[in-house]
Amino acid sequence: MKKLKAKTFFILFLIMTLFLLTILFIFNVQNYNREYKEINNNLMRLNGMMFKDGPRDALKKDNIPKENDAKGNAPNNNDLDRRIIMDYNVYTVLLNNDNEVVDYISHTEDENTDDIEDITSTILKNGKEGVIIKSLYFSEYAYNYRNGNSITIVKTTDVRKRLLNNLLVSLIIFVIFEVIIFYLSRIITKWITKPALDSYQKQKDFIADASHELKTPVAVIMANADALESDRKEKKWLDNIKQETEKMNGLITNLLNLSRIENETDKSLYSMNDISKIVNKNVLTFESLAYEKKVRIVDSIEDAIKINCNSLEINELISILLDNAIKHADDKSSIEVSLYKKNDNIILEVTNMGDEIPESDYEKIFERFYRADESHNRNANRYGLGLAIAKGIVNNHGGKISVSSLNHKTTFKVVLKNRT
Repeated sequence: MKKLKAKTFFILFLIMTLFLLTILFIFNVQNYNREYKEINNNLMRLNGMMFKDGPRDALKKDNIPKENDAKGNAPNNNDLDRRIIMDYNVYTVLLNNDNEVVDYISHTEDENTDDIEDITSTILKNGKEGVIIKSLYFSEYAYNYRNGNSITIVKTTDVRKRLLNNLLVSLIIFVIFEVIIFYLSRIITKWITKPALDSYQKQKDFIADASHELKTPVAVIMANADALESDRKEKKWLDNIKQETEKMNGLITNLLNLSRIENETDKSLYSMNDISKIVNKNVLTFESLAYEKKVRIVDSIEDAIKINCNSLEINELISILLDNAIKHADDKSSIEVSLYKKNDNIILEVTNMGDEIPESDYEKIFERFYRADESHNRNANRYGLGLAIAKGIVNNHGGKISVSSLNHKTTFKVVLKNRT
């Protein structure tokens, strides 16, 4: 259920974030294109103006040629001095036939052309003719260079500031709306997953209630079987009753544990514990059971490893892994138990020699009631809940559990965060 909620939240958050990014992207692209178009228009607006070689006085309205000049250029009826462009700083640099600067004309209220002289020098050195508009986010000017005639220059410093301000505003809007989207996604996720959560909760409640209801009659049956056993010579049927009720009792206990663990561990039960001592204690406890199965336990446990955990659950986790290893170990083989720290992780490994687990079953064996071998598990009083409980405990502690099986050697590996 936690995975369902996480996936639903992630999908909702991602969709709304992409939608927001698309809107902001379109907004900035449109602003950029609008500025680019305006600059291009300003550069082209003066493109058709041809001037006679000579000083600035030749450009006055009264001196504009009435007929085509010697080169065949059409007369210009525009008063260049009076062409004022309000939104942009636009300048015209007049050139003679030798491509030398004749004069600078400002088409704005700003008459200062000192920086324009530097820009003109750079343009003439580069020698690139035509309309040149570089990235408006980085460049400070754009120009239209006509060799031997003129250079129209648009200063884009203010444009760059406007565009960068738009980006900054977009970033602020993005951050604000991301916070809103985050909380909105959580609310919508809760609303979407509520029916599934209710159904899942009812299922867990049913398991818990059924287990509680079954536990009492099982205990009564076992008590009566014990009483009858002392009075009767024929114990066959009573032995069967006791055997089956013990199986039922084990199943009920596991169901209760699984239900409790899947309801998430109460973090108030967590405390700093020496996991090295917990593992050592469990190894000693299971040595007698291993001896009965004609196997031995070999341990390699690093001392004084501490972790913030629920000690009862960690005890149960280790017991499950040791019990599982003993039941599946070959006769006269060894079970290896190791505990060590690596970087920021605490790693527990339990290895036994025995039948291999198919790679296709690596994930399935952690599912409840899964049996790779029906007959074997049933005879061993196994109900497919132990490893599901182990996985739940590891998940509650923010760790990972995995299995690998090769060359008749099976290893269960638990990785927990070393949070001190």
